[in-house]
Amino acid sequence: KPKDTDWMLDNACDEIVFELRPEDNLPCEGMVSSKDGSAVLTRYTIMDSQVPTICAPGGAPQYMKPKRADYQKGPLYEPLVRATGITYPSFRFDRVDIVVSRTVLSNLLRLIRRDPYQPFHLDLDMEGNTLFVGRKVRHAKGKHAGYRHTFEAALTAKGPELKGASTHHRASMYMLAHLNTVVRYEVDAYDPDAEEPNNATINYSGATIVIPKGSLAKQHQLVEIKSNTGSRPVEQMWFGRTPICCLGQYNKQFPGQYSYAKLRTKHVTPQEFEEWETKSQVFLQKLVWLLQRMR
Repeated sequence: KPKDTDWMLDNACDEIVFELRPEDNLPCEGMVSSKDGSAVLTRYTIMDSQVPTICAPGGAPQYMKPKRADYQKGPLYEPLVRATGITYPSFRFDRVDIVVSRTVLSNLLRLIRRDPYQPFHLDLDMEGNTLFVGRKVRHAKGKHAGYRHTFEAALTAKGPELKGASTHHRASMYMLAHLNTVVRYEVDAYDPDAEEPNNATINYSGATIVIPKGSLAKQHQLVEIKSNTGSRPVEQMWFGRTPICCLGQYNKQFPGQYSYAKLRTKHVTPQEFEEWETKSQVFLQKLVWLLQRMR
C-alpha cells in the first residue's frame, strides 16, 4: 500500500461513489480488436510559452536516421478540443463515449494485470454523454529529464515553422469493444513524407491560444522512440496505433552518446497487433468493463 496518498484526495468529496476490488473487475461482452481501424481526430503541438499556446495541426519532429558518425558526438483536454475545431470543425464530442490518454489506459491495464505501477489519481468529468478522464501522479516525470529526451533529440529535427515547439500530440478515435473512444497520445517523431495542410485562419477565445499552423503526418508514418533496446512497447503502440518504433541504447559512461550498432527500427504489422490483443484479450475486456463502470 502506498505510504502517502493524501495528494490523491485533493479536490475530492467525502462521498464514496463506488469501491472496486480486483476480483470484482469482470471482462466486458464482445471482443476488443483493432481490425476495424482508427481515425485521426486531431493533432496539435504545445508551444514553449508563458501563455498556454498550441499550433494546430502542428507537427511532430521529423525522424532523422542517423549516420554512424553522429553517434560518436554524442487545462488537460482543452488543447485537444480546440485543435479539433481547426482540424475537424464539424466534429461533435457528444458522439464519443470516453476521452482518455494513452497513459491512463496503460496504467489501468497494469492495474488490472496486477503489474507494478506508480500510484495515480483519476479525475472523471462527465460532459453530456462523454466521460473525460484525467490523471495525476505524485512524481511526474518531466519531458526534458533523463535519457529519453536526449535520445529523441539525437534522432529528430523540429520544423522551422514551429519554432518554440515543446511536444506534439495526436488524438485517434476507435472502438474499444462497444465504447467509442478518443485516445490522446504524444508523438515522438514522424517519417519525412508529410503533406502540407490548408491553413485557414480561425480565431478562438479561451484560456489556450490556438495558432493554425503546421503540417500533417499520416498515421503510418508515426515513430515511437525508446532509449532501450530491450523495450517492447507494443502495448503503448497499440493504444496509440503507432506502427513504428526505434530502439537505441544509451551509453551511461559517456553522456550524450548512443550505440549506433544497437539502433533498431521495428515496424509492427497489423498481424502483430492482433497477436498482442489476442494474448491480452481478457485484460482488455476487463479494461473496457472498468471504463464503462467509471462512465
